[in-house]
Amino acid sequence: MLEKTPYRGKNIFVLFLLTILVCISPVTFSQQYSIRDILFEGNSKTKTTYLQRFIKTQAGEIPDSLQITNDLRKLRSLAPVMDASAFISESDSGSLLIYSIHERYTMLPVGDFGITNDNFWIGGGLMESNLRGKGLYVYGYYQYNSRHTVHLIYRNPYLFASQWGYELHLRHLPSNEHFNDTSFILNKYFDLSLAVRYEFRYENEVTAGTSVHHQLADNREFIDTEVEPEIYVERFAQTFFLKHEIRNLDYRSFHVKGWKNLVSLSCQVPYNLLDKLIVIFYNELRYYVRYGHRGNLAIRLMAGISNEKEKLFYPFLADSYYSFRGIGYRAFRGNAIGLLNLEYRHTCFENHIGGIQFVGFTDAGIIPQLEAGSQEPQFYKPGQLFAGPGIRIIYKKAYNAILTIDYGFDILHGQQGGLVIGWGQYF
Repeated sequence: MLEKTPYRGKNIFVLFLLTILVCISPVTFSQQYSIRDILFEGNSKTKTTYLQRFIKTQAGEIPDSLQITNDLRKLRSLAPVMDASAFISESDSGSLLIYSIHERYTMLPVGDFGITNDNFWIGGGLMESNLRGKGLYVYGYYQYNSRHTVHLIYRNPYLFASQWGYELHLRHLPSNEHFNDTSFILNKYFDLSLAVRYEFRYENEVTAGTSVHHQLADNREFIDTEVEPEIYVERFAQTFFLKHEIRNLDYRSFHVKGWKNLVSLSCQVPYNLLDKLIVIFYNELRYYVRYGHRGNLAIRLMAGISNEKEKLFYPFLADSYYSFRGIGYRAFRGNAIGLLNLEYRHTCFENHIGGIQFVGFTDAGIIPQLEAGSQEPQFYKPGQLFAGPGIRIIYKKAYNAILTIDYGFDILHGQQGGLVIGWGQYF
């Protein structure tokens, strides 16, 4: 019995040590793993104060892997961030959470080019998505399509580091449009707008604004006025608009998954009180699916309607860049729209500099003209269905530096399509 006493004493001593460890372990864990400070590295141009607004993790908290993953997702969605990662550095005074940023160029040229059987256009400009390292956006674009198009944008998304921002927008968009099967009409569109933006939280924002709006339709230079009727319609209006955008996107370089939705409502108040108030509403949904490391399916669905009855000013436009690749720079207009774009992108080559994707796409939709008093919609075109191949040549180290080349075939009408070359992903 005397020989077992030391053994019992040893058990009691071990039990005592375990009790002490259990009692102090929560405090020790908290001291060892709580975040003392959060640092950013690798951001030479982008201000640290700008990046900090997109992370939820705070100093003093115990690291949450899910929250840090969501922080990284937000950082990767920013124009100046090509990639982002995070790691914890331990020290005697606490843990440092470090976000490592891999920046990319944000100032680059933009442009597009297209040619079909009966039309041609070419355009170019410059875009800066991270002016002063604070996410300020500047865009200037000029296009020649037998007319001179100018498009200017300035956007400050976070005024005085708050949740408020603003945007200035100027568009001068003249174009020759098909009036009927044999003649053209000049359609001029001018818009100068100021909008205020409020961010409820990141990826959930509302924009409200007003613009001076001018439209002109004129066919006099295309017809023999002694034989054909002259058309000259002009409208001045003050437009008020409201937009709400919510998105949940995860970018991995040029690969993306998730969704975003935009709801837009605008009201045109004519300066001529005899003219009618015009209301335009539309919703645009985009959805992205990843298939392994190489496949990416992109879907865009858009639907809208308006009470506009002036055919020459119908608000919804189908063209070769936005709606139907291959249709050319021909404007098909209507006061309602139903549009579906499908695009499968398959990465056949990728390294640290860039990549190449082969693309198959289908663009389908209708642009109806809802006539006053008519029982059925009158279609300018009964419907459009284009499909074809494409290629994307991607430079990773610059934001949205993607050369887009598509050739669309007119499936419904059995006609030859057209080539569309642009800068940036189609959607």
